[in-house]
Amino acid sequence: MWCHLFLFSPVWGLGLFLVLPWPVALPLYLVIVALSLLLYVKIGQSMHRPIVTGREALLGRIAEVSLEGNLKVAGERWLIDHPDQLSRGQRVRIVGMTGMRLQVQPVEQTIH
Repeated sequence: MWCHLFLFSPVWGLGLFLVLPWPVALPLYLVIVALSLLLYVKIGQSMHRPIVTGREALLGRIAEVSLEGNLKVAGERWLIDHPDQLSRGQRVRIVGMTGMRLQVQPVEQTIH
């Protein structure tokens, strides 16, 4: 909660005009505003980064079946929840999760 107070620094910077003369307060205030804008841009960029950890990072990934009924993805073994039998080495896309089982769909391999 307290970390959000830093986002209001341009508002607090207006207090400089009450205690300092204009020629001194204005450059200081412009520096505060510039740093705040840089902070806002960096916060916006970090909010739009792709997810790289957790179950959300697995969705949409393509992996190969390691054993029948097992999938090795991101260094971990997962059980597969698929109605058909998938063979070893077959490529699948992860489309969801049910408990600790991955729901997958086979990926059509195109020959170039």
